Amino acid sequence: MNVQEYLYGILAGVGETVYAYPSQWEHFPIISFYQRGGETSMNLNGAERLIRYSFQIDVWDKGETPQRMEATAQAAAAALTAAGLVRQFTADVPDKPGFFHKTMRFNGKIDQETGKVYGA
Repeated sequence: MNVQEYLYGILAGVGETVYAYPSQWEHFPIISFYQRGGETSMNLNGAERLIRYSFQIDVWDKGETPQRMEATAQAAAAALTAAGLVRQFTADVPDKPGFFHKTMRFNGKIDQETGKVYGA
């Protein structure tokens, strides 16, 4: 299972989504994501079947107030939660005036054969 494609599919429905770190800073808000880690949770018949993944999601925005960034972060969190992932952490990341950044971490165990997600 390609977890980057899986996560991109969830987040792309929320807004502009990129892997790891934005390369352009013209169109906002931007959602970036990457896999922070993965570990085998269960082997079955000699193969990894259930892997516990950890993902970092960042929402970036530019403007007068943080409302749009907050709304985008809430929509991303709702989409990830609906997919079965569990939020482990969220924080605002202070930046220069007029630039807003929120970071979130989500975990979940994903069945490599069926794609089913189990909460961390």
